[in-house]
Amino acid sequence: MDERERKKIPYDAAPITREYNVPMQGKNDKKLQIGSLPAFVIAILVVFNIILGAVLINFVNKPQNNNVVNLTYNVSPTETSEVVVAASKAKLSAVVIGVGGSNSSGVAYSSTNVPTYNQLLSTDSRGAGVIIGLNKSAGEAYILTCDHVVYRAPNAVFVCLYDSYTPMYATVIGESNKNDIALLKVKSDIIKTASCTAASVANSAYVTEGDTAIAVGNPQSNGFSVTSGVVSRLNTMVSASYGSYSIKISTIQVDTAINSGNSGGGLFDGNGNLIGIVESKTNSASIDNVAYAVPINRAMSIALNFIDGRHEAYAKAGYSVAISGSTINEHEGKILRIPTIVVTSVQSGSDAANAGIEVGDRLVSFSYNNKTVEFTSEYSYEDEKYSINIGDTVSYKIIRNGSEMIINVVVTELYS
Repeated sequence: MDERERKKIPYDAAPITREYNVPMQGKNDKKLQIGSLPAFVIAILVVFNIILGAVLINFVNKPQNNNVVNLTYNVSPTETSEVVVAASKAKLSAVVIGVGGSNSSGVAYSSTNVPTYNQLLSTDSRGAGVIIGLNKSAGEAYILTCDHVVYRAPNAVFVCLYDSYTPMYATVIGESNKNDIALLKVKSDIIKTASCTAASVANSAYVTEGDTAIAVGNPQSNGFSVTSGVVSRLNTMVSASYGSYSIKISTIQVDTAINSGNSGGGLFDGNGNLIGIVESKTNSASIDNVAYAVPINRAMSIALNFIDGRHEAYAKAGYSVAISGSTINEHEGKILRIPTIVVTSVQSGSDAANAGIEVGDRLVSFSYNNKTVEFTSEYSYEDEKYSINIGDTVSYKIIRNGSEMIINVVVTELYS
């Protein structure tokens, strides 16, 4: 190929600039080199970059979806921690409560004028509650809450389940002003198909410092909310007032965040079992997360009292006690400090005196209606007294002068 023939090759047919060994006809083989064309290469690169840029711009501007981009996350959205599992169990027994109020036309809410869910969250009084008894086939539920949540308008109380946005009218079965506890009853077809469950009730006598404390309530009246912490202290005396009522009760103290709207809601342990009813908190600029709950043993005792048709009637112990030292005990892996409870006085003519209980007796436990309660605090009997009725026999296990004995006390009178 001579120089004239080489010049006839068009540019688009000769983009290669590398050297090749090409066999030639004739007696001498010669190396053929296709010439380097810098301007041509530059032009090709420019065209290529223009095309590549257009493709990239089109890709960036194109709306993305799961068919185009697959994102992989390292963290699963499914939690299985103790608190999450316990809260999931607890929520199904929780309700939000609205009391009083009226619609935009000024018509008061009632059994025949039930508010919507949004109206429920803006009624005159708002709080929470927990289901302690449930009959789904009959569409009935018993609900524990605080009296200060419902006392303003006991004839206009409405509750809403965790999986429902339809409020239901609730009847106030009983109110304990002294203990700030109220029992409600709801009857509705909504309950028949709902996912609600009755709370699994724990024995609050074995709650101790450090136990998980989960509150399910209605803070800021925004609907269901969960907070968690631990039990900080036991048998904390709380004095408070609401309306014309004053109370002084022994409570479970927790560091769980509690706010307006949590009142009446359940306090649950790390297994999702009910240990108390949230009652109040300390409001102070110098104190954070100090809240209180009525122990469930006492709240349930009062509830059973109401279910039986009595109004805050109880069997008086007939004696006074004091703590005299303590022992260390273990219950389900937990180390408990069990105080030594000793009788300091006996009321003359009381059922206890007639049965033979004496000053100096150490109280170990008592049994009634096939239930045995250990004296884990000076309030053990106080927490149970509302569920004891006339004619019941309370069998005390005591230690007197180093010897264990049983004294049976027959209840002859109730007090209110």
